Amino acid sequence: MKLLLAALAIVSVVSCSKNSKVSEKAVPDAVKTTFALLYPVATVAEWDKDDDLTYEAKFKKEGREISVIFSVDGKVRKTEEEMNTTALPSAIVNHVNINYNNATIENAEKITDAYNIVTYEVEIKNKDLYFDANGSFIKEVTGSGKDKEDSD
Repeated sequence: MKLLLAALAIVSVVSCSKNSKVSEKAVPDAVKTTFALLYPVATVAEWDKDDDLTYEAKFKKEGREISVIFSVDGKVRKTEEEMNTTALPSAIVNHVNINYNNATIENAEKITDAYNIVTYEVEIKNKDLYFDANGSFIKEVTGSGKDKEDSD
């Protein structure tokens, strides 16, 4: 019985953390105002409501995909910006070459949190690897698509 209750609790937490698309009209004015100040010429391709506390704006800037997560009061919680793999710190490339048998880096993102702390996420095969701003390895997450994002 305890196992069943624990499983139900996990399922409810995971299902509650899923994001859903919302119209721009449903986005709080404080969020839209902050977005417009930070990215005056950008047009949001998609707004997501991640839960009752955050909204995510997805758009492109200079051909790169960018995702910005805002709290309901318009404060930036996190920015994820697609980047060219050649712009990664050399320590990250070296780590991948040594520890992942010269695997091809399929995708790279620069992530900046609300405190301006930068981390990098690189995707290889079916894994996401996370590194700090200096290129030091933090963790590996195995999986694909939304499952990986939800585990972060």
